[in-house]
Amino acid sequence: WVDEENSGSILKDRFLKIGLMNYLIQFLHYQGVKIDDRNLFEELMDIIVTEEPNIICFDSLIRIHNASENDASEMSGVMQRLREIVNTGATVLCIHHDGKSENSNKKKTARGSSDIVGAVELVLNCEEVGGEVILSNPKNRIAEPFSAIKIKLNPATYKFDFLGHVLPEGAEVLEEIKDMVCRPGSWGVKEILIELKAAAFKIGHEKLRGILSQAVREGVLVEYTALRGKREYHSKKAGNI
Repeated sequence: WVDEENSGSILKDRFLKIGLMNYLIQFLHYQGVKIDDRNLFEELMDIIVTEEPNIICFDSLIRIHNASENDASEMSGVMQRLREIVNTGATVLCIHHDGKSENSNKKKTARGSSDIVGAVELVLNCEEVGGEVILSNPKNRIAEPFSAIKIKLNPATYKFDFLGHVLPEGAEVLEEIKDMVCRPGSWGVKEILIELKAAAFKIGHEKLRGILSQAVREGVLVEYTALRGKREYHSKKAGNI
């Protein structure tokens, strides 16, 4: 475990809590590891060849090199060094961070040059949302990427509990709407939008109309014209129509 962000005492405490101290784990922490420095890289490789680890974790990528993260040519050299470590037979796990997006509606991507993600075989993305962790697999050269899942750290066991799969965009909203329109009431776009916002869903009129239209086309919801031409929606299985 090569850690340039945490002290040995913090690492020991974490591994004790999650029950990993019974495994043979070797630590390099605050040792100034820089894989783009030839001398330091050769020292690291000597340790790897001698110890023959199965897995090597670097925490974090930005701390183990002096290259510019946004420079593709510089980061290409860094990623090549990591590839040389992989070629020894070890699995390399490298912790990296998302970049900041100025547009809150834009999906965040890995910070720095695209060559970082381009060079790896598998990407696991963790994002905390409302006390839960969304674990997704945006890139996988080894197998078919798995569907995003929700997990949560159990403070009693320090293990992650599986909370289920993350529904595709719009599907979670539709599930809420399906439950909603089974209840008595006049369920037009306005009423549905009010209920969704009360349930903490962030969605606009146009997005909602698109979800409703698709649900009607697929036969999930039934649309009909009420008084004064108002369009209302009901669940097909509810027997309201």
